[in-house]
Amino acid sequence: MYKEIFKPIKIRNLEIKNKIVFAPTSLGNDSKKRFDKLVKIAKGDVGLIVIGDVSVRSSFHKGIPTLEKDEYIEYFKKVTDELHKYGCKVSAQLFYPEYDVDYVIGLIKSNEISRDEIRSVLKENTINYINDMSKNKINKIQQDFVEAAIRANKCGFDMIQIHGDRIIGSFSSSIFNKRKDEYGGNEENRARMSLEIVKKVREALPEMIIDYKLGIRKENPDIGKGGPTISEVKTFVTLLDNAGVDSFHVAIANHSTIKDTIPAYNHSSLEGEGCFLDLAKEVKKYTNKIVCGVGKLKSPHFINSILKEEIVEMIGLSRQLIADEEWTLKVKEERENEIKYCRFCNYCTNSLLNNTEFGCILNKNN
Repeated sequence: MYKEIFKPIKIRNLEIKNKIVFAPTSLGNDSKKRFDKLVKIAKGDVGLIVIGDVSVRSSFHKGIPTLEKDEYIEYFKKVTDELHKYGCKVSAQLFYPEYDVDYVIGLIKSNEISRDEIRSVLKENTINYINDMSKNKINKIQQDFVEAAIRANKCGFDMIQIHGDRIIGSFSSSIFNKRKDEYGGNEENRARMSLEIVKKVREALPEMIIDYKLGIRKENPDIGKGGPTISEVKTFVTLLDNAGVDSFHVAIANHSTIKDTIPAYNHSSLEGEGCFLDLAKEVKKYTNKIVCGVGKLKSPHFINSILKEEIVEMIGLSRQLIADEEWTLKVKEERENEIKYCRFCNYCTNSLLNNTEFGCILNKNN
């Protein structure tokens, strides 16, 4: 019934069995529960899983596997091996924190701040961090991405996603980036950090598929601070495309309140299904590469129509697959009446913010 959803799709030489992506998602600090959740989603017949928040530099968060060092290669190899059993492809979302990790860890260790005070400290630190950063540090961060990508390859990941928000989003943003050198100022300079990372990863791993998460700022109303604005999309996408990006995952820019980046059902300006598809449409104007769209998507009919109209080539689901890991399988088997549809109440995201056990009100098996 929903033929477009289940048509295989290729990114370069990688064939993905359908067009449904588990979008990069924080799943809490319990590594076993994260693993179990990913396996359930893979069993539910999703085409691609993007494992979110795989840091190339450890932060103050405990229990979250990184690819900063070789010690987690075995863990991620176990993850990819298990997910591959169910026919899905697996990507690692590589990111670098947007704040000075060593500074924040030092404050915590010296008891100068409590964990409850971290968020306000991070916000202040983010503003100054990239503007004071030396070129040696910039080169070190770029090399951290390269080394993490090499480890991802050893882990059996089919592709990587470079997280174009967080530290890269700070460099991309005219709000945060006030540098006076070749990394600041006009659009081309603010894109330089992302371009150099992509090029260096491509040089180190010519065959690796590079996906790029492009976070875009909305204006009127203003949503998001990191990343380019819609009017700057042409420059960024064209440069990234030419640098070697194979596909784009398009979302709202981060560096904002979570109620905007992950909008609830009653958000004042981000209402309705497909609330970020306008951003993906803008990206598609300037590239022939695969584009994945997101934004409160859950209806099989609506999703199939988006794909049929070629608004995007792939669909990213996060909260809907947290609510029902078998969404894809149930759609495939025409069991729509059995789907637990996400209410976008944000119980899941609130549990992360409150450091309580990650879960969903509709899915007690999380």
